[in-house]
Amino acid sequence: MNLLTIAALFSFAQTQNTTVVDKVQNHTEMIEQRVAEGKKYLEDHFTEGKEYFEDHMEDGKEYLEEHANEGKEYFEEHMEDGKEYGIWDFCELLGLKESRTKDILKGLSDYIEVIGGNRDRRYKKK
Repeated sequence: MNLLTIAALFSFAQTQNTTVVDKVQNHTEMIEQRVAEGKKYLEDHFTEGKEYFEDHMEDGKEYLEEHANEGKEYFEEHMEDGKEYGIWDFCELLGLKESRTKDILKGLSDYIEVIGGNRDRRYKKK
């Protein structure tokens, strides 16, 4: 290799290094910009969700209170005093699956007494 070829290769290598550094810098700036955009997006949508939740919280409380009273009346009409009921009795009565029925019964714990453990759980009117 002659001196001119070595100088050309050295010059080319410096140009390539500068280009790589520039590419890395540009890429870093792009990532920082997208992270900032993502943070802004999340902050905006979190705030909107929080506002929506606060606006509709009262409606939800009223809905739950209304349906809890309806549930209490329904169970008072259909449950006999002193008689114990299994989960499937309620499933048939309500026409719901076991998991949903259990959720409803948990919400009516003021009106229904739970007897027994998980396997032999029974319910009785308070």
